[in-house]
Amino acid sequence: MSRTDDLRALLARVEAERDEADRRAGAAERRIARLEEDARKEERWLEDAKRARGYDIGVSFDTVWVETCAKADGNIGAVAEVERGRCANLCEERAAYFDRAPGHRDWKDAARSYRATAQEIRDLKPAALLTALIAREDDHDR
Repeated sequence: MSRTDDLRALLARVEAERDEADRRAGAAERRIARLEEDARKEERWLEDAKRARGYDIGVSFDTVWVETCAKADGNIGAVAEVERGRCANLCEERAAYFDRAPGHRDWKDAARSYRATAQEIRDLKPAALLTALIAREDDHDR
């Protein structure tokens, strides 16, 4: 074989590798596009499911699922626990906001107040929590 034949053979192998890499890259791009579209469909489905049950789309689907299942099962206690955690966490977030504020005394008082409220919520007994939650549901139904 001559040097020219060797170079042509090498060129043919390189072109074949390039073509295979190009085919694989195209297949990968199509797969990524399908996965992205599937993810968008799932996100739209979750948003629609949240709206259908009266929730804001920013609410965690885990919360929506627990509450919906608990209501369907008549297990208001599980809903109460979720609500208690959500309310306490909201108070903690507000307290953290006021903690980061400039040294204004009223803001520090607000942070302490939110922390105290969060603790009161966490300390609520199940019966009191259920009563509050049922009252909220009654108000919501009106």
